[in-house]
Amino acid sequence: MNAKVRNNQINATQFFAGMTSEVGMTLAETLIASAIFVIVFISVIASLSLAGYRSEYARFNAAGAKFAEEAMERCRNAPWDPLAVPPIDMLVSSNFPADTIQMDTYAARGNPLTGGRTVTITPMPSATNASYKVINVQVVWSYKGRGPITNTLVSLRSTDR
Repeated sequence: MNAKVRNNQINATQFFAGMTSEVGMTLAETLIASAIFVIVFISVIASLSLAGYRSEYARFNAAGAKFAEEAMERCRNAPWDPLAVPPIDMLVSSNFPADTIQMDTYAARGNPLTGGRTVTITPMPSATNASYKVINVQVVWSYKGRGPITNTLVSLRSTDR
């Protein structure tokens, strides 16, 4: 009986010989798939982090441009009429002192981002008469160690008449 059982038994290597290419994944295939997944996952996370950084930078850049536009509008609305009696000239740099502005309106996260705004008004250098002035507005700020970043507006203005 013992000899009969031996003849009916199938060797394990013979049983699994035909199934090795059809059953499951090998360890090498699993490691390669895991490596590809990790590379794709890390690149997605890095892209999201960079997108957040660029979005916040763009928001601060837009705020700097807005503050420069605000100062330029104040300069455009300043009275300047040299032909009036007495002459009126409120368009001088001393009427627009340098100031510190808060760039971040959502300062609840920690230290707010601040910048400096300066307005320079000079007569046009090559004008034959003094009826033009050059207005230069600069907002200077830095973001996460990058900077100084400058938003600049330059305009030319004539008298009120």
